Amino acid sequence: KKMSTNEQPGPTNYEDLYKAAERELQSDNYEEAENLFAKALDLNNTCIEAWIGLANLHIKTEKFDKAQNDADKAIDIHRRKGLGAESTGHPIAVAFLKGMVF
Repeated sequence: KKMSTNEQPGPTNYEDLYKAAERELQSDNYEEAENLFAKALDLNNTCIEAWIGLANLHIKTEKFDKAQNDADKAIDIHRRKGLGAESTGHPIAVAFLKGMVF
């Protein structure tokens, strides 16, 4: 049987890209996580979770201006959707959305 030389394709939809980005973030592979979050946001830039994940990444890499920008985007989307702070289920997001300092 002939073996395929084709590489296994990476994730191509928002959900798979987001999940892969989160896995890379948890493994401290920040560059790959950032690339995956960016690809996910290219497909759907109104999903709050990816903005929160990107903000978390930027906090971990001490890029606080970028983290604030990402969090602001998540908050703006969240407010436009008319959601309450607790609906994200993410403690950092809840703190940001409630205007708390942490």
